[in-house]
Amino acid sequence: MTREIGQVRGILFRLDDGWFFVDIMRVQEIIRPRELGTLVSMPTFVAGVLTLRGTVVPVLNLRERFDLPVRAAAGPRSRILLLSLPGQRIGVLVDEVTGVLTLDVDAIRPPPRLMSARVTPFFIGVAGVQERLISLVNIDRLLSAQEQCTLGSLAPQ
Repeated sequence: MTREIGQVRGILFRLDDGWFFVDIMRVQEIIRPRELGTLVSMPTFVAGVLTLRGTVVPVLNLRERFDLPVRAAAGPRSRILLLSLPGQRIGVLVDEVTGVLTLDVDAIRPPPRLMSARVTPFFIGVAGVQERLISLVNIDRLLSAQEQCTLGSLAPQ
């Protein structure tokens, strides 16, 4: 996470009624959804792929990844966040990007035990801001090593 003295700065976005936060330094771009290509035998959490400036980028459906109800189509406020992983770029489809937020590090707590053990690794922690519970996404854990290898094979050699 990008840290100022005692603070982290990130992009705040929404999925359903949930609020989520990703490190601003890992977000390369925010784009409007577009038609995604499909590939045979892709994991169910991959919404599809897009070609951006000559690069094939897999787009994850975070609703599927986080065990939330999946929508048939993106809404008018939906966006794709292009994120950088070590040696790879991925997109994540979100319902709405609401802005930039700075959190005090002291306000971040571990993920609650109520979270499913399957999704807990995807989160660094949670923070309460203005009566909202915000989940901090651990970008580096969104994909397993095997999934990164599989999705990384989409890039041209």
